[in-house]
Amino acid sequence: MSSKELTRLRRAVKEKEEALAAKKTKRKMRIRPPEPYRSWFEVDIAIDALKRGVKFDYEKEHLVWLEPEKLRKYKPDYFIERDDRTLLIVEAKGRWTADDRKKMCCVTEQNPDLDIRILFERDNTLSKNPKSMRYTEWCAKKGITCAVGRKIPEEWLD
Repeated sequence: MSSKELTRLRRAVKEKEEALAAKKTKRKMRIRPPEPYRSWFEVDIAIDALKRGVKFDYEKEHLVWLEPEKLRKYKPDYFIERDDRTLLIVEAKGRWTADDRKKMCCVTEQNPDLDIRILFERDNTLSKNPKSMRYTEWCAKKGITCAVGRKIPEEWLD
């Protein structure tokens, strides 16, 4: 990723903001993020990482995991090579469904040699019940490292 990529992403964010500002109706308008990203949350993370000089590849490869009786592939969002040459894999999650949780359990259990972490956009509850467990509580219970925010935590990069 380069300064060219950062400029391209910033331009896309600006175009999105201008389009939303020009909108006069209350109808919800869907403005797609720039390729190859699939959400604006992922774009925000990429912009922040590029500003900080973090070298990363976006959805570089698939991780193979086995759902009972079925071989699956999973493509994490960010592959970050740290200064000490170790690999950090970061999955950016907005909404986190039961299927997502099942997948992450299987992937982390079946790939114990990989440092896979989740960055949540918000620390929502797992269901509409306000007393329900939060995303971060669920991850702590399952032993999965996670954080909440629009930036990769600095301590993850050390």
